[in-house]
Parts: sequence; C-alpha cells; structure tokens
Amino acid sequence: MKVTPLGISGFIPTSKTDSSSFLVEKNNSLFLLDAGTGVKKFLEKDMAAELSKSKKLHIFFSHLHHDHTCGLTWLLKLFKGKIFIYVPKSPLVKFEGEKIIHELTSPNMFGSSLKEWPNFGDLISYNTTELLIDGVDIKILPQKHSGGSVGIRIGKFAYITDTEPTKKHIDFIKGCDLVLMDTMFDKKDYEAVTANNKKAEHGWSIGNGIIASKAKIKQLGLIHINCFYDSHQINNLLSETRSQFKNTMIPQEGVSISVED
Repeated sequence: MKVTPLGISGFIPTSKTDSSSFLVEKNNSLFLLDAGTGVKKFLEKDMAAELSKSKKLHIFFSHLHHDHTCGLTWLLKLFKGKIFIYVPKSPLVKFEGEKIIHELTSPNMFGSSLKEWPNFGDLISYNTTELLIDGVDIKILPQKHSGGSVGIRIGKFAYITDTEPTKKHIDFIKGCDLVLMDTMFDKKDYEAVTANNKKAEHGWSIGNGIIASKAKIKQLGLIHINCFYDSHQINNLLSETRSQFKNTMIPQEGVSISVED
C-alpha cells in the first residue's frame, strides 16, 4: 500500500502546504481521503500520468468543512475515470452528507451539477463502521467534532483528523504501521484553547504522542498542522510529540510512504 500526502495544513493552505487531502493506493484501487486544496497536485506531470492509468477513484470524507471539500469540484477536470463519493451519515455524524455534496455541486455553487459530470460514478451515504470496496476493508470510527467527523483505517494505515484523539482511538489504530493524526496545537496553545473546560476539537502534540505510544503503532505523522505556525513552532510541535513517541515525523507533500498491506 502507498500513501501520498497531498495537503497537510489545517484550515488555510500556506505558501508551502495545502489543506487536507491524502491519496491511498491499495490492491490497484485509489482512495482519496478528503479533498482540500491538496487535490491540485493531480495536475503535476508524474501524478497525472499515474492517475491516468486508473479507471476509478473512491473519495472518503472525514467530514464536510470547507478546507476538506474545496477541491472536490476540481476533480471534474483532474480525474478522467469514474468518481465514487462516500459520506458518513447519522448516527456516525450529525450532518446530512448527501445534501451538502449536492449543494456544493449545485448551479448556485458550481457550473455543473454532480450527476451531470461525465466522470460521476455514485454518491454513497453510509452509517456502518466497516465497508468493503474493491476487496479493500475500510474501517470507520465516529469522532467528536463540530457536526461530527470520522476516522478512517485502511489495513495498517489510519487517518485521524479534525478531532482530539481519545482512548477510543487507541484500539482503532492499534497495530498500524502508519497513523496520520490531526496535530493542530502545541502544549501552550492547547492549554490556552481548553481553558475553562472548552473543547479543542483538534489534536495536540503531547496528547497525540501518548495515544500513539499506548497504541504501539510504528510511525506517527503530524497533519492538519496550525497554518499560523512558523518553522520554530512547527519544530517545537514535533519535539513535544517526540517526547512521548519517538518515531514521529511530519509528512512531506507529494512524497509517498510505503505501508505494509
């Protein structure tokens, strides 16, 4: 299995990073986890050549906030094969996924409705915690976030974003070779955000390191990183996480990571 980070930034893309999007290739099937501005990397020559060989793309959304969906309509021009879109529904989340996707691709928001796209395959709304697609087992974990979100696991890889990971994530990611985890805050900012019993709704350095250590995963990647952090703060974020889990890194966009099937 191959995982290619396309966008690792949280909320706003920066001059160096894009917002959430991750491409997973397993058993000759393509899975796109979220469709933020990272989708623009489909334009790059090498990736475009690779994608041209594929007849299907399965898109899984963790949730439907703008920074995770803004690249969806770009796929009308960027992927020529059939596109299959999967959105969670109640009780996994609180939002109406199908309705939102149709609104995002409605005439008021975009020039061509989804069902008119020549590459539209299907829009699937699900409420189960396990799906089998092209022989690939997809596990789903409902998470706490504004409106709800889901964690996604494919084999020994897990994608955990837009939530503050908790004890329930330990079992979900246990045995993974690679986990990409929302790490929006360093210790100082996390403590400031959660003062007076407020919820962070995003992960933080030390907390994520503890979760990774207890789950005994092999490697942790920090994603959905605070777009306002400078290089010093990002290095501090990495250092704080490594204080709890040594094998932590920040993925490089466009650089694939091999994960055991």
